[in-house]
Amino acid sequence: MPVPVFEPPAVRCFGVPWLLRVGLAGVGFAQFLLGAAQTAGIGRAAHLDHVGAPGSGHLWHESAAWNLALGAGFLFVAIRRTRPAGLLPTLTTFVAVLGLLSLGDIADGRVGAGRLASHAFLLAGYLLTIALSRPALDPGRPPSGRRHGWSVLSPRAEAFSAAMVAEGRSAVTAEVREEPAA
Repeated sequence: MPVPVFEPPAVRCFGVPWLLRVGLAGVGFAQFLLGAAQTAGIGRAAHLDHVGAPGSGHLWHESAAWNLALGAGFLFVAIRRTRPAGLLPTLTTFVAVLGLLSLGDIADGRVGAGRLASHAFLLAGYLLTIALSRPALDPGRPPSGRRHGWSVLSPRAEAFSAAMVAEGRSAVTAEVREEPAA
């Protein structure tokens, strides 16, 4: 009787994209926690320079919502296999405007180092997102047997849609008729 031979599993090299995604997931989680803490009102008293004006409670809530959304967005990008190019225009605008406003606050002495330090997660997430958007880091198609992305179509409808696109016809206007079960 032959003796089974144990072969250790092959060492998988995850590479730079994997490390960037793990880093972005960590930053996203931290950013999300920052927003959750703001939502709970934690740290609000320490930032009276931003929330002391009448009606500024709503601004605090908007800031919390942005932090939660950014954290969720970073986490979403980290778990997806696609490049995050669609997120870059919004992130670039937000980081640029926040940077300019922060410079004005620093010049006027209206912001402390602790408040500015909370922007480090945003900046790190932004830089990681830029890095992941590089075409050279595109993971390509998923391994065979795995579906790419999400779909609401049945496997038969997906195959029909792919055939229509391959023939140069519009899959959007194509009709899929299911035959009744016998």
